[in-house]
Amino acid sequence: MKIKNKIIGKYFITVGAVWGLWLSGMILTYLLVVQPQHRTLAQVQKDFTVSNEQYNLAQTAQREDTQKHMAEKLEGVREFVRTFVINPTESSQLTFIISQLAGQCRLGNFTTKVKENAGSLNEQENLKIGEGWLELTFSSTFNQFATFLNSLEMNRPVVFVESAAIKRSDSGSLHDARVLISYLMDKPDSKPFAQAP
Repeated sequence: MKIKNKIIGKYFITVGAVWGLWLSGMILTYLLVVQPQHRTLAQVQKDFTVSNEQYNLAQTAQREDTQKHMAEKLEGVREFVRTFVINPTESSQLTFIISQLAGQCRLGNFTTKVKENAGSLNEQENLKIGEGWLELTFSSTFNQFATFLNSLEMNRPVVFVESAAIKRSDSGSLHDARVLISYLMDKPDSKPFAQAP
């Protein structure tokens, strides 16, 4: 019986060793061969999907209706930008528009003064836009003042009212007012946003 137990023990040890070596070999094969192949296959599939999407986009972009749609979209974006950003040459036109608004609001003693380098955008060289600043002084009633500020805020191109002050007059119904506005404009040394290429 002892011999039989020894033989059975050796048998189980041999079978266990063979199975252990086989299982170790399978694990090593998976880690060294199969898993890297899975990663490579996943990357190839991802690259194929990206290339296929780019190909489909290129095919779609060649169609005339797609080009027309994209041109319309680009013009819409340019029009939107023109409501916020003006060319430096149009800043005198903006002054004229603001003077017309002042006339419509019946402001008295209306003057404009350009404030040089009042903003921080002008100091940043990597930006394609800068700021223009105007100081407006005039005399008005409180209602005229409020109406004028409202018309400035609804103006196109957009102007930003940075500060507004009105000082009550002791001698009449017209009060002294001062408004500081800013606006965005293309930098003279950059390609304008608002113009078509």
